[in-house]
Amino acid sequence: MYYSQNTSLPARYNITTTFWKHHYEITGSHNLYVDNSQMTPGKPDLTFHTTNKEGPIIALSKYKHFSSDIEIGLSDGHNSNSNSNSNSIRWDTLHRDGWRSSKYKMTAEINGRLEKYTWRPTHKMSLTRGGSLDLVHDRTGAVAAVFASHCGFKGSDHVLTINACHGERFQLLVLMTCITLAEKTRRRNEAAAAGAASSASASAAAA
Repeated sequence: MYYSQNTSLPARYNITTTFWKHHYEITGSHNLYVDNSQMTPGKPDLTFHTTNKEGPIIALSKYKHFSSDIEIGLSDGHNSNSNSNSNSIRWDTLHRDGWRSSKYKMTAEINGRLEKYTWRPTHKMSLTRGGSLDLVHDRTGAVAAVFASHCGFKGSDHVLTINACHGERFQLLVLMTCITLAEKTRRRNEAAAAGAASSASASAAAA
């Protein structure tokens, strides 16, 4: 499946999830299954499989407990016929652009050259705070991808469009970093809502 350089554009992916957010299903140029783990110690937060949950692992994401940066790993294209392919995962970091920033930077190898891109939130296509994102090429300012989330990531109306033609490995990097950031935002918003509800309950009990 991965990685060829012949990829038609724009590439469009539809993203759906369950009510409990245990996994995501991605359909488009290729179909992917993303296992979402929040409570299993030592397990990556997101595990990307080809086709379905039994498919080979092609990408992983790990949120750090004491850092805003995120560990991301992509398969190097070898040993892809087995789920036990951790040795073929090449790790990198999705860097938060400053302590107060909501932007994240990543690096992609394009034609033998390392290029830097920045994911930034956009409110043009979202009804929720931080719901939509676009990916900007740092050197040229071109928008390489757009993630549109219209329903707070609770339904099926979530679309990632990739406009840059750099092959399937680049598409996978864009796709997995997009889902990784969207899931991080969802967890943060849910934690904030739970904290606010807890504070409200405590205030009501004390009154």
